[in-house]
Amino acid sequence: MKKMGSTFLGAVLGTVVVLGLGSTAHALSTTIGGASCASCFGSVYTLDVVSGGGNLWNVTYTVNTTNYSGQGSGLDAIAFKITANSTNILSTSITSQPATFSDPLIVGGLSAGGCGSGPAGFICSQSSNLGGVAVPNGTYTFQYGVTLTAGTLFGNVTDWSIKGLYVDSTGKQAGLTSEKGVPVPGTSLLFGVGMALFAGWHRKFSRQV
Repeated sequence: MKKMGSTFLGAVLGTVVVLGLGSTAHALSTTIGGASCASCFGSVYTLDVVSGGGNLWNVTYTVNTTNYSGQGSGLDAIAFKITANSTNILSTSITSQPATFSDPLIVGGLSAGGCGSGPAGFICSQSSNLGGVAVPNGTYTFQYGVTLTAGTLFGNVTDWSIKGLYVDSTGKQAGLTSEKGVPVPGTSLLFGVGMALFAGWHRKFSRQV
């Protein structure tokens, strides 16, 4: 009975560790928006990072502007930070993004003045349209390849940062979203399920002993 119990325990914990740590190692995601986000202006931002093999990371950044409630009429620029320093960014490539946005991408921060200024470690893209792209207007999707120095991707989404710059029709700044990443509930749920299974097994095994 003891050997069987140990085997079951190993299987439970092994599943939790493999699934939990595997998702952290190969895919990370954060969604920011809603009432708790003071600078989101009603938009919802999702940043997904998936391993492309080696030191390549496939990044998808979406901005859902359906419920945008700010003073601007256009989304003018977006930026994200998934590593500590700009020197960690070896190369970037564009998979897809709205047609008017930067090509090539700009390695640099995003401020009220646009891409190229602000904290290090950001990757930025800005629209060539004076008034950006229209908001509210559904979801805008930005997909990139980012090659980083080995081991420099932030493994915790709470270290990530996202930005979005809104402007009026004349190109005047009308709101800058600047937020840190938030934990993904699914990861906590996965470990919670594992621990609940372990607790149930432990009580049952103790009674049998």
